[in-house]
Amino acid sequence: MGRSRNEQVVAILSTAVLFFGGCSPSTARRPLYGRVEIDGQAITHGSISLLPAKGNSGPAANTTIIDGEYAFTNENGPHSGPHRVIIDVDTLPGNQPSEEMKASQDLKSVQPPAARSGRSAPREPPTAKRHWEFEYVVPRDDPSQKDFDLEQ
Repeated sequence: MGRSRNEQVVAILSTAVLFFGGCSPSTARRPLYGRVEIDGQAITHGSISLLPAKGNSGPAANTTIIDGEYAFTNENGPHSGPHRVIIDVDTLPGNQPSEEMKASQDLKSVQPPAARSGRSAPREPPTAKRHWEFEYVVPRDDPSQKDFDLEQ
């Protein structure tokens, strides 16, 4: 054989570094960007999370959606492969509350003031929190664009 034990170890480690050294596309975080709209209108504010689906490993990726746009980078993006996408919207497009919120506010407006202190009950700011979940396969392309058009 002619090689010393140290030379064999170095050869094995060198091969391992070449094989495992760079992050393979399936384990590297991916930049991903796009728009999130509801019925064709950009949402005002929300969040988007990509969680590895069953059988796919890697960290979760989370970012905010502002004026309909989101962006993941190489530092905070998802790995490629199947993911569960979770989109939470704080405010509907145009800052308009949802129909459920409008109905709730109409009921609050006809209710009597709180206690007999002479003050009105504090009003909570109108929100329109909505939640969507679905599957998406993050491609290996760098960077990738994915727009999400949600329905109310």
